[in-house]
Amino acid sequence: MKVPPNLDKATLEWVSLMIEGEIEDLDTGIQMSGDRYDYVMAAKYEECQKAMRRFDRRLQRDSQGSLSNTTQSATLQFIASISWLAMDVAWLSQSHLAVLFSVPTVLCSCWAVWFEAQPQMRAVTAAMASWAVMNTLWMLHDLSVYQALPGAYVAFGVEVLCLVTAAALSGTLRTGLAKHFHRFRR
Repeated sequence: MKVPPNLDKATLEWVSLMIEGEIEDLDTGIQMSGDRYDYVMAAKYEECQKAMRRFDRRLQRDSQGSLSNTTQSATLQFIASISWLAMDVAWLSQSHLAVLFSVPTVLCSCWAVWFEAQPQMRAVTAAMASWAVMNTLWMLHDLSVYQALPGAYVAFGVEVLCLVTAAALSGTLRTGLAKHFHRFRR
């Protein structure tokens, strides 16, 4: 953008503040006419165009494979939930079939983490996968298949760490967790 030669330093400073977002609109009480007004309007238009181009690039980058990744993650989480339910029912009846159902539970839960695009959701999904691992290790210990209770404590620690990370990425603990866990209330 070409700067008109007759603009004073105050106008140029005001325009730079406007572009940086410190001045939000043109109703600031400064009288503008002629070249000053044209320059300010051109600067605002050019900045809006740049912002729109940045938004379009971000939207294209985020949408490349994002929808299919979300669908794949949701499908894997659904499979993990069904096998987790079957594992818990088998565990409740003290059947060693629970060991068989633990394999798709853990594998699908862990694999779903890879498909999450957003860092917050990745952390929440990792927490769910850690929960599945913890539950599986607890079940193996309870059924006397393998003494894995110390590993369950480690998985619990990883789960808590993932939840704290999700909250930190979301901004606040209260709104972050409520935002991400609302899908389980449907």
